[in-house]
Amino acid sequence: MLDFLISTKFHKTLSMGRLTPRPRLDARLDESLQAGCRLVMVTAPAGFGKSTLVSAWIEGQKAPYSWLSLDSSDNDPGQFLYYIVGALQKIDEALGMDQVTRIQTADSADSEAVYADVMAHLVNEIAALPIPFILILDDCHLLKNPFILKLLTFLIEHQPAQMHLILLSREDLPIPVSRLRVRRQLIEIRQEDLQFTVEETGDFLREGMGIDQLTLKEIAALEQRTEGWIAGLQLAGLSIKSIPDPAQFIKSFTGSDRYILDYFMDEVFQYQPVEIQSFLLATSILERFCAPLCDVLLEVMQDHQSDAANRSRSLLDQIEHANLFLIPLDYNRTWYRYHHLFSELLSHSLGQVAPQKISPLHLRASQWLEDHGLIQEAVQHAFKTKDWGYAAELVERHAWNMILHSQVSTVSEWCGTFPEEIIRKRPALCVFHAWALTIAFKKSDFPAANVRIEQADAALADIDPPSTIRLIVGTTPVNLLAWATGQVTLLRSFILMAAPRKQANPQALLSSFPDGGFSDPADRPKSDDQDIGIVGQQRLKADFSGNDALELGLQ
Repeated sequence: MLDFLISTKFHKTLSMGRLTPRPRLDARLDESLQAGCRLVMVTAPAGFGKSTLVSAWIEGQKAPYSWLSLDSSDNDPGQFLYYIVGALQKIDEALGMDQVTRIQTADSADSEAVYADVMAHLVNEIAALPIPFILILDDCHLLKNPFILKLLTFLIEHQPAQMHLILLSREDLPIPVSRLRVRRQLIEIRQEDLQFTVEETGDFLREGMGIDQLTLKEIAALEQRTEGWIAGLQLAGLSIKSIPDPAQFIKSFTGSDRYILDYFMDEVFQYQPVEIQSFLLATSILERFCAPLCDVLLEVMQDHQSDAANRSRSLLDQIEHANLFLIPLDYNRTWYRYHHLFSELLSHSLGQVAPQKISPLHLRASQWLEDHGLIQEAVQHAFKTKDWGYAAELVERHAWNMILHSQVSTVSEWCGTFPEEIIRKRPALCVFHAWALTIAFKKSDFPAANVRIEQADAALADIDPPSTIRLIVGTTPVNLLAWATGQVTLLRSFILMAAPRKQANPQALLSSFPDGGFSDPADRPKSDDQDIGIVGQQRLKADFSGNDALELGLQ
């Protein structure tokens, strides 16, 4: 197993309490296996029980399965393939082992071709397996990168018989499935299928939530008003538990979703103890959380460090017991997330109740996540602080390592998030962005890369000569001015070599520097045809020695 991957992404959704039986949908999923369908697509908005349905059904299957929960960071092609390999290795540890190195080193001109070939090799390896298995990809709607969608389409179109694929998404995916539909190789479960019937609504309220005082007429009215939306029924159930006259509540239960959710937020939230309210608000900024991370956010929220320490574990237990939309992400009850809609409601409430806490909460979350090696999540929270100095320093500590691991799309996204007036004054960020834009050899990105190179060059004069930069956490710092100067030279050489032969102009590179970029005339190339890229690398090597040069890929 790839030990740098987030393990909780391979854990299926865990059910809370008793589940309402859904034999009609279980039969549809059973049919997909019995008929040999290639693909099952479960598509519906948030709160319709997609993950819960498949998670409960999969437990009754004899075939081995692997579950992968996707997130927005998986829009980096290299990272997406890493996690696909990780998911396949849950079935067979040997699957994809030979492809890991190819993914990691795919930073050349043909990176997309390499990634496509990696997927083709994975298909062939799956086809050689002796047993059938099920692969579930959850939250597929978060995949927005067109190239990754092409990789997913390739997997579907060339899917071996051994693999049964289930995709869960809030949105219709932009992948061609019409041929599969015509050939009856596709099973689709949509919102209208997932909506609770009156019978399922009654079972859910009585057996799942312990509400047994409602008449059949009241249950039918509630099902009609929520249109079988499970999250809405759960919110309604929480409100019914807290009011003396459920019948009157159900009669007045009307209006658009937005007003209904606002009403439920007021009705549910205000009945929680103050300490629980504070916890919910503080942790609403997180996509996933554990008790130690929650502890540090409580310190920010309550301004009482001693009172907040080690309280989160107990509070999480209380919230889980109260069924307040807390979803465990692993079997040890270590990592959790909120139901997405509930999280959005809490975030909205935080903005109204304590807007001054939002930036400090994101800052403290970012610091904790970096300390625990969760860099991508740390950077996302850093951007939400709007403290661009802190965010820049964080990115500068980790961007080079990401580039070395072929995650240039992530670095490019990071750098592109900074306001222009911030990044152009920071030569290291300009260099990282320039490399991220050029390494894939997409010439459409070269103009933007050249802008970053020129900005880095212009910012060199403002660097304090003794300043250093640590390119990889834990390694020896190098001189920032020498490193940035060398990188500007190397980047210009790199783009020059990547240009079509008829456009290459070595003299243009030399003339762009005072003295051709060489302080000693003896170092100047004797011929304009000399390989400027090699000269640039030699000059950069002179600024470093040992591990420093090795880190830069120069030895």
